[in-house]
Amino acid sequence: MIDNDGRFSYSSILSFDNSARLSLSIHPNPAKEIVFISSSDVSLVNTRVSVTDAVGGLMIQQVISGFPHFINIEKLPAGLYHLRFSNGETLKMVKEK
Repeated sequence: MIDNDGRFSYSSILSFDNSARLSLSIHPNPAKEIVFISSSDVSLVNTRVSVTDAVGGLMIQQVISGFPHFINIEKLPAGLYHLRFSNGETLKMVKEK
């Protein structure tokens, strides 16, 4: 880093560990009857996943009991949905006829 007066100094070396962000995935997508949620983030076990429609209406809410977790979407109308997780992540899902 160079200061305004032209002097410079080195900062201590820091590291950044991005492994804490564990990804979620759903399959199949698009789906007709059932979607499976997979994750290695065990902190999501015993938390809620919410399925909302394109305008934010709550369609399904379940407690994740473990992974893989499945959600029966057979009774939902065809369209775009969001799966919202307690860690703040949101995944998009398409329901087919």
